[in-house]
Formats: sequence, structure tokens, C-alpha cells
Amino acid sequence: MPKVSILTLSYNKGPFLAECLQSVLAQTYSDWECIVVDDGSTDHTWEVAQAYTAKDPRIKAYRKENGGYAGLAATHNFALERSGGELIAILDGDDLWPADRLAKQVPVHDDPEVVLSYGAFALLTSEGTRPGATPPYRGAISTAEFLKRLLVHQTECINVTLMISRKALEAVGNFHQDGSNFADMPTNLRLAKLPGKVVYIPEVLGIWRQHAVQATRTVGAQVAEYNLALCLQTLLDLPANQRQELGLEAADILRARYPMIADAYFAATRGALLRRDVNLARKLARQLWFYGGPKRKLQALYACWAAPLGLTYEPILRLVDRAQGGMIRRNA
Repeated sequence: MPKVSILTLSYNKGPFLAECLQSVLAQTYSDWECIVVDDGSTDHTWEVAQAYTAKDPRIKAYRKENGGYAGLAATHNFALERSGGELIAILDGDDLWPADRLAKQVPVHDDPEVVLSYGAFALLTSEGTRPGATPPYRGAISTAEFLKRLLVHQTECINVTLMISRKALEAVGNFHQDGSNFADMPTNLRLAKLPGKVVYIPEVLGIWRQHAVQATRTVGAQVAEYNLALCLQTLLDLPANQRQELGLEAADILRARYPMIADAYFAATRGALLRRDVNLARKLARQLWFYGGPKRKLQALYACWAAPLGLTYEPILRLVDRAQGGMIRRNA
């Protein structure tokens, strides 16, 4: 059996899948298998997947009916059941890895106490690349410390750099979704309740591709709201002594997560303006106003005014970018 099983889910990611799988083939660490699941795509995903199984027997392709967002955990588990590695890595069909990703990360898991590890990532957009979020720690922390971090701010721990011990994943019943549109947060919260360690590697281990205009940004905002409810419930479900040890109150989670939800609604509103979807832009702007601070509230007001006129945020963001001498941020 290979040491690492890479789970690559792809729904209509045919235009990016070849580049994704090339980044797997380029790994300097060779003891891996890649389980590609075509989740009912209507584009040429399956043809690309088959072409790569012919290139390297370590790549195995499977096809299933599309399960939608509600079926993502089931699709992850579909891939997991067909894998055999001690370590599980996730690489969505439009994302990329640097060539030394596995070589840098696998040795961390020589310590049997390590439940999961993750690293720095870069965001790839039509405007270029920029660094992703990073945690305020380096190296190993306890799962209890990681749980605290996860409850207030999970955006630096994303699938493109995540590596999980299969034993740990099996201990929590594999991937979970709990009504979310994604499986990462519900699963990671369960993993964080196990005894053990979590390791952060302060080097870029993954490249997360961001699409400039996509309806899924609306889903991202909904997921951010869901994660808030999930984190509050997780805190409340902990025994009193564990809550005391964490030193967290519900207000701490609200204070930390409202700006994150506002960021997600800004991205969704920006996408709606670009698509000239007036009604959706106004609807999203109302949520942006609810969750946002002064800057986000101004952006919400602008969106409500600009949407009927066919205007977008882009000219303003370009002006800000020139003034700051840097790249336009997606969540500017």
C-alpha cells in the first residue's frame, strides 16, 4: 500500500484538472496514489482523468453521479474507501501543489501522535498570486489548542495543504458534513477533539485557485454563517471543564467570525455585481451590512446604489490598489 492517498474530487473542473494532476506527478516524494473522482461532471473531466490513469498507474479514476454540495462528505468517503494510504491528503481538481509538498509534510507524521498537519498556502487568481492566511504559531500544538483556534478562525487550515492520519480519520467516522455545503469544518472539529498533536509547517504546501466570477461565492457566505452556528454549538456541547480550559465564550466566537462572514458576503456581492445580477447583489449587500463593520457597511450601501446602474467594485478596487502600490485583494 502507498504511504499517502491523495483524494482528488472534480466536478466540471476539466479545464484545470490536467494542471492539477501534473503537480501530483511532479512530486519529489513518490510513495503515493491519487484517487480521482469525477463527481458526475458534464464537461471533459472524465476524459482528462482517464488520460492520466494511462500516464501513471498510481492515478486511479472513478466516476459517480453528482451528489451536489449536500453530498460532498459522501463523495470524500467514496474516494477514501478506494484508497489505502496511512496518510490522507486532499487536492481538489482545480488546485495545485508545489513539487516538494509531500516531501516536506510526510516526515511530520513519523510522530504517531500527529492527528493532522497543514501549511501555508497561496491564492491563485486572475490577478496573480498572493499569500493566504497564516496562524500565529509554528510547529506542533495540542489538539486542544488547535480546537480553540479552529473555533475562532479556521481560514488558514484549508484542504489544499491538509494531511490527516487515516487512523484519526477512521476514529471520527471518516468525513462528515452535518448539513453544511462542505465537509472540512465538521470533520476538522471532530479531529480536533481527539488526543494528540497538530503541526503547522510555515512553508507553502498548496495553491488554492480562486475563480473571479462564480456563483459558489454565495455558497461560501452561507458556509461562513453555518460555521458560526457549528462552532457555537460545538462550544456549548463541550463539558464545562473543557470550556473552562479553552477560555472561550460564545461572544469571542461571534466577535472573531462576524468579520469573516462579512468578507465572504463582500466576495459574493462583488461576484453578483460582476454578473450584473441586481436582485442578488442587493440581497447579499443587506447581509454584508448586517455582519460588517463601518468599511463593509459603506461597501454594502455602494452595492445597493451601483447594482441597478450596472456598476461594480472593480474601478474603486483598482484605484485603491494603485494608491497602495500592491495587488487588489479578493476581499479588499
